[in-house]
Amino acid sequence: MLPRRLLLAAPAVMLAARARGAGLLEPDEGGRAVWHDEAAAGGIALPAKARLVGRPVLAGRNVAALGFVAATQTGRLDLLALAAPINGAMRLVALEVLAWAGPDGARLFTRFAATPDQRTLRLARDAMLPGVGRESWTDYLAWHDGAAMDDAPVRLPLPTSLQARLRPYRLACLAWLAAPRTDVAQAPQIADPLAGYAPSGGI
Repeated sequence: MLPRRLLLAAPAVMLAARARGAGLLEPDEGGRAVWHDEAAAGGIALPAKARLVGRPVLAGRNVAALGFVAATQTGRLDLLALAAPINGAMRLVALEVLAWAGPDGARLFTRFAATPDQRTLRLARDAMLPGVGRESWTDYLAWHDGAAMDDAPVRLPLPTSLQARLRPYRLACLAWLAAPRTDVAQAPQIADPLAGYAPSGGI
């Protein structure tokens, strides 16, 4: 049983969460997870084990950063879905690679944060490919009111870089998000983010 002081504090904690515009991940009837946000109608459909990994603030909006495993056949691929209220409804505004662990020892990790002006999301990447080496770089996503986010490169990557290998998939996801989307299962698919990409339906 919870201590009395925790039971008494629970309503205040819940009210504070609501005041911050807190969202909720809950299962649906099909065994998947759905993200709901009090600031908007509708929800974002995700795999059952999706998790909230951050709440960056962009243009005054509490954006939900949702991580989920997208593929495990040849390695572990984690994707990052960004969801935000757009015109009163929840919408996916970006889909990015969060992490990759390949059977050959290839690794990719992403750290993300909003820039001080709240108009851009910074994605700091660290990758290691056996036989190639380690590479670190930063990608940027720019906020657009009423639309999905957009790639905002400081400069184009070198053609032989690991950043260049990842970019076609990133651009395919942004093109897919040009129309309002709420279900990551319909997104372009990538088997190995460090070896190229092959968009197809389903995750």
